[in-house]
Order: sequence, then structure tokens, then C-alpha cells
Amino acid sequence: MLLLTAIGIIVLYLISRIKILRKDQYGIVKRNNKIFREQYGGLVFLVPFIDSITILSTLVQETSVDTILFHEELYIELIMNIRWQIGDPSTTFYAFDLHHNKQTTRIVENELNQILVSIFKYITVGSNMEETIADPVGLTKTMIDELYPILDKKGLKFMNFGIIKIEKIDPIEFQKIKSKYQRLNLRKHESDKELNKEIANFELGGQEVYVRAQMWG
Repeated sequence: MLLLTAIGIIVLYLISRIKILRKDQYGIVKRNNKIFREQYGGLVFLVPFIDSITILSTLVQETSVDTILFHEELYIELIMNIRWQIGDPSTTFYAFDLHHNKQTTRIVENELNQILVSIFKYITVGSNMEETIADPVGLTKTMIDELYPILDKKGLKFMNFGIIKIEKIDPIEFQKIKSKYQRLNLRKHESDKELNKEIANFELGGQEVYVRAQMWG
């Protein structure tokens, strides 16, 4: 009986080492921490204890950035949207350091979020923000010019980009929203997901740590 149980466990384990990739999935198999095989779709058998796999989706993805920025005494609500696709999985694998990560799409999205905000800050620093807000089309074109080569170097295909909303926010209204989430944080809010959709977090000791509101000069 024990022998049959042991055999059953071994068989189940070996079955778990078989991965079936969809046609839109790209698998990168590592053996002893070195790239051993790469393939689109199909059946993959991972040798126990020495093989691991990172799976990348090559479907078109859509990432949104919804943030509030502080610039020259102005609070700016900025909503951007980008459609992208992994075009060169091997390049993306290394560019985003996906060696030991399973949630590859989320990691890429998080970095794209940072890239978009950084580009916006770079092209608007020193500019008249009132004029920038008044010309979202020009700002969008400049963003695309800066964005395209960055994505290309990371193995991503640029599909589409747009600024959905850019406008000033009343500082008093911003403080109300921020205070609400300060209280949520002090009560040890149940869901980080809810907070991440909003504005800011607060750290005891009087230091404001902006999660979605970033400051630059």
C-alpha cells in the first residue's frame, strides 16, 4: 500500500512538471540557472529539480496610469493609457529581469507605469504647466517620441498611447482625498488594491510618502 502511494505521488509530481503553453505564450526554460530552451506554445517537460520556466504572454496588453503629480504649486491629475505587446520575448526577459518571476505581465506593467510618469516629468520640467495642460495633443506626440525607442530596447511593440485626462485639481479637494486615505492607512486598511487606485499613503512621524502622487521640481 505504501509503495503504491509513493508511486502515485511520484507520478503526480512528474505530471506537474509538464507544462502546456498556448500559442500566444512564450516559454523560457532554465536549467541549472542557465537558459536551456525557448519556444512558442506546445508541450514542455521540466526535468525535476534542475529546470524552471518563465512564461510570457504575447497578447496585446493595455496599461493605464492614473496619478496625481505636484509641480510648481499645482496639483495635476494625469490619466494615461498605453497598448503594448511583447515582440521580442528574449529581450523583454532580460530587460525586465524576469528570471525568477511568474507574474511577468504585472512586472512589465509596473515598470511601464514608472516609465510613463518619468517621461512626463522629463519633458515637462521647467515648462509652463498651464500651457502644457492646454496642449494635450502636442504633449501626447512628444510622449510618443520619447516612449517608442525605450519600449523597443525592452523588446516591446508600441501599439497606441493616449493622454485621457490632464487637468488641475483644487488643492483643498486633494487634501480631503489624501486625509481620507491617511485614516484608511492608520486603520490598517484591508486592501492595498483599494489604496493603489487612489492617491496617497501616509507614514507616521509626519512624513508624507506619496504612492501615486509624486513630486518634482
